[in-house]
Amino acid sequence: MKAFKPLVPVIVVLGGITAGCDKESDDLIPEPTASSTILSGYIKTTDGTPLVGIPVAFDYVVNGYLSSHVTHKAKSKTDKTGYYRIFFEADEDPGSGVSRNYTFSADFSKLSPAKYMISEKMDFSFSVERLNKLQGCSYDIDFRVPFKKLVEVTVSNDGAAVREGRYAVKNTFPVYDAGEFVADAGMSWGYSGGVWDFTDVIIPQNGSTSVSLPCAVGVENEISLVCLGYENIGFPTGSPVSDNVTIFVTSGFDGAIELTYRAPAE
Repeated sequence: MKAFKPLVPVIVVLGGITAGCDKESDDLIPEPTASSTILSGYIKTTDGTPLVGIPVAFDYVVNGYLSSHVTHKAKSKTDKTGYYRIFFEADEDPGSGVSRNYTFSADFSKLSPAKYMISEKMDFSFSVERLNKLQGCSYDIDFRVPFKKLVEVTVSNDGAAVREGRYAVKNTFPVYDAGEFVADAGMSWGYSGGVWDFTDVIIPQNGSTSVSLPCAVGVENEISLVCLGYENIGFPTGSPVSDNVTIFVTSGFDGAIELTYRAPAE
């Protein structure tokens, strides 16, 4: 099982919120004004090839106990050079409610999961209370989508006790460069951010096993063995149970990656 996660803060919504969108509307402007926020950048592969027709959007999302409403503030697609530019008025009243936030998204679902490391929509959300920081500002947000290469990873255990739970090989690799946007939006996901991928593995009590790990071509991959949780507790980002191994993967990479399990601290 694999799970891709952007390195962004998760907005926790309390109460029984419906997961679906009950209502959608557009609040698009034809041209930017002096108070508009402008987001632009390039979406390419790590070798510089433009990714054409990738949808990007900026939405205002309100979640309630029984309903939700998405207002599309801006939407566009990358052109033949991989360039996009969207603009909007961040003018919502924070008001009351269970959850109100802005979401910037780039949708990579048109990309082949067999060829690319990213092939799904990526959402980056932040609080409406930060809107005054965004008004009248322009930001560059670039994406570099890596090609995929399967690399064999050997997982060894020299006899350390293995607690029953879910374990995986975790790979973290860079995908986007958000510039000053993260600071003004109050995010904690870093100026040069990445995503992580989990590939499940069964830790042997003594001996070794191997898994085929999707790795990002043309960038550094930070690889480690992690525990994702036990019966009554989960670790969404993984609790490390090995040292990290950082490897730059090329299209012709044929090296060995070895991870040695260590029992987690009680």
